[in-house]
Amino acid sequence: MKIYVGIGNANNNRLAICAELGLGLMITSPSKVSPSYKSLSCALDNGGFTCNKKGYPFMKKPFLDTLYNAYNAGVTLDFIVCPDVLSGGLRSLDVSMQWANGELYSASNLALVVQDGMVEADIERAFNNTSNISHLFVGGSPEWKWKTVEDWANLAKKHSLKIHVGQVGTLERLEYCEHICVDSVDSTSWSRNNTWHILEEYKRKSRLF
Repeated sequence: MKIYVGIGNANNNRLAICAELGLGLMITSPSKVSPSYKSLSCALDNGGFTCNKKGYPFMKKPFLDTLYNAYNAGVTLDFIVCPDVLSGGLRSLDVSMQWANGELYSASNLALVVQDGMVEADIERAFNNTSNISHLFVGGSPEWKWKTVEDWANLAKKHSLKIHVGQVGTLERLEYCEHICVDSVDSTSWSRNNTWHILEEYKRKSRLF
């Protein structure tokens, strides 16, 4: 299972920790992107969660600027999180599909965010309207996420997509995601709270089996 760390504008010390632990970087808009990121696996979050947390609407230009900066720095992105609407249900899905078939139409590695208010049939219909989705990204409220994540993982596998889960900061949740065969996860908490030991413990226990 791939683990991405959200660390904002990464400094050399944090990059070294990520390299040592075999972690990837979750680049979050808006963010400067350094050519030094090329040594690690990277993905791009659209920054909508941060905007909402700070009381702003989604910022289109910073997102596209960050995407351009990653391209200009020569960074390969494992996936790009398609813009969505936090807790927006089907409205969020509509927004994501507009992006998938609009500004991001030529990308082949989009992650479609699923969240509260969506059901599998909604996502099945979305698959019929675009061919550039490579990942399902499980967001939403914590209660909803952990209640439905296994269903989304099964749906992703059914369509030969990868499944990614956001905000997976504890050892128990890392182990659960691995148990249900999630492909990748991310969190900012290890860097923000200096709790790298959680990842060290996860890596240690994974090697025992």
